Amino acid sequence: MNLGLASDTLLSTTRAVRHRLDLTRPVPRAVLEECVDLAVQAPTGRNRQRWHFVIVTDPASRAVLADLWRASPGVPDAHQPLPARDMLRAEVVPGVMKRVYTGVEHL
Repeated sequence: MNLGLASDTLLSTTRAVRHRLDLTRPVPRAVLEECVDLAVQAPTGRNRQRWHFVIVTDPASRAVLADLWRASPGVPDAHQPLPARDMLRAEVVPGVMKRVYTGVEHL
């Protein structure tokens, strides 16, 4: 589906599009750099700007990083649920975390 939106319009007006991403289509480097430029405009907690971006285009390197991501203790799954206090804070709206987790699994 092509919405005919410029990348800055899409990124500045859409909260999350995980399930609509075409993970097989290459993205030009200029578009990736524009996405990073837009991302740093978002506010951060206490204005700390602790973000870090790494653009990896090599398929073998991406596969290694994907394996590391899946093995990370920070990625919630059935074997590593979030601590109860985090779940209470995250589940302000019933079912919201299930949608977040399906997006994480999709990516």
